Amino acid sequence: MSKILFGFVVFALCLSVSNARLHKRFTGQCPLQKRLSIAQCMEPMNDFALSLQQHEADAGNDSKSPMSLPILQKQAFKKICKLFSEYETCVGPHVSDCPKDLSITLLNSTYGYICKDGYDTYLENAECFYSVETIPSVKKCKKTLISETVDLALDFSVSPQDKMDQTCSNINKYIDCTRSPIKEQCGLKAWSLIHKVIKDVLNGLMPTCEVKVQKQRKYVVERKPKEIYLF
Repeated sequence: MSKILFGFVVFALCLSVSNARLHKRFTGQCPLQKRLSIAQCMEPMNDFALSLQQHEADAGNDSKSPMSLPILQKQAFKKICKLFSEYETCVGPHVSDCPKDLSITLLNSTYGYICKDGYDTYLENAECFYSVETIPSVKKCKKTLISETVDLALDFSVSPQDKMDQTCSNINKYIDCTRSPIKEQCGLKAWSLIHKVIKDVLNGLMPTCEVKVQKQRKYVVERKPKEIYLF
């Protein structure tokens, strides 16, 4: 995907769930051999992403940020979706044993919709997403998110839950920053695609975090309410 769309959201999420307690949530029930097999299934996608990053770096573009994929224009997008389809076939036998594996959750939430139902919409807007990526204000928001996320990850005085909450707030600010440029330049349908994928990623990795754009630029973390039974 374009870095504006997913890379930095995923980067923030991965840093926020990197502590041991949350890591166990995703890997504790998955046998080691299964995790190794899943990692092998991911290799073609990882190799392709790295080759794109290297191409961007050779071209002098800003693609060195952790966990960010280079901008995917049409041919590269078609390729990554083809690789994702092959990955799904490869990882299929292991899903029942590792339903909460982080790699499976991350890839399915990131590519599952956009490479299927959202495929045509992305292709229609690939060049537009590229142009939004170059807007100075969007670049600034991207750098701010990275800086805040790295600082938060390295601050060991902050509890894991507080890190998750603050990461949620930071992501919402970043979404608010990119929302208007995407809607204005690419249209509502394009923004709806991005909004859907970001929500899917958040739901997979941070279920308590909701995508909320607050009025008057106020950002708060809202927890999903618990079910209450009166009878």
